Amino acid sequence: MRKILGIFCAVSLVLLGGFFFLRSFKVATSSQGSPKSTFPSFPSAFASSRKKLELLQEGVKKGKASLEEVRSLSQSALRFGWKLYQKAPFQSPNRIVSPFSLLLALSLCYEGSAEETEREIQQVLSLSLPKERHRVAIAHLQWSLYRQEGCILEIANRIWTSLPILSSYQEVAKYFYAAPVAILNFQSNPEGARKRINQWVSENTREKIPELLPERVINRSTRIVLTNALYFYGPWKFQFPAEKTKPAPFYTREGELQVPMMYQKGAFRYAETSVGGVACQILELPYEGGRFAMVVFLPRERFGLESLERNWDPNSLLRYLESLRKRVVKVYLPKWKT
Repeated sequence: MRKILGIFCAVSLVLLGGFFFLRSFKVATSSQGSPKSTFPSFPSAFASSRKKLELLQEGVKKGKASLEEVRSLSQSALRFGWKLYQKAPFQSPNRIVSPFSLLLALSLCYEGSAEETEREIQQVLSLSLPKERHRVAIAHLQWSLYRQEGCILEIANRIWTSLPILSSYQEVAKYFYAAPVAILNFQSNPEGARKRINQWVSENTREKIPELLPERVINRSTRIVLTNALYFYGPWKFQFPAEKTKPAPFYTREGELQVPMMYQKGAFRYAETSVGGVACQILELPYEGGRFAMVVFLPRERFGLESLERNWDPNSLLRYLESLRKRVVKVYLPKWKT
């Protein structure tokens, strides 16, 4: 089975979205430009984005982050993401993971922690910045990502509680994480609280996650719920022409399948290298605006992804990305939806 390993990232800025796996991909070295996709329209969500941007802008004003601090946060997200990928009990070979999204949620816990708990969260998240600078880098990074053009990125954090929360913590959560505290009465109306949280998640994911919390997850003993939702919509900068999508072989361990295979030829950042002794092709597919991209790692061997995973680490990832150079490439990619 030939698989691909793609990584959503904010090019030249920070590793962002996570690790993305599909079965079957092929690329051979050797037209650019096509009609642009239209963005989905969700007025309430756009209003929410503006509000979050305003809150984060206040956080940025409270403490300016240096480039080195943002890079340090980026590296923490990368190391944490790799640990998450290695430890998480994935049930499917096709999966999407957003380490940065989870890092944001756990950072809110970090802000309220002390002593042993604080040290444990630091270790899990691979944090190197002191707490006061970590929150500044978080605010600056989110603010920068919201201001990218060409794509829609929603990062929504919220704290739901029936307990009194220190005003100092509420200010940090609101202005550095755009995560205002919401008061819900879990004791008298747990089902109503569950529906309110699900409504918020649905609004902030363009209705892609209509029911995050199933029935009976929230009960009268619930005191605090911390939610994080991430939504990304990005049309390709160079779209795959629909008329060039043709049936083609798709390989799995169960055998060969015929699937719709997209195709285009154009100039892309590309490299051929060896990752821990595994021959590999690396391709960057930019999204509209040029600041976000999907990076695909393709082992030359059809069943080589397992070997690739065993023989590389997050410290080498940025080196591989820096090795990419623009060249003319024929790209075949199976059509899929996420």
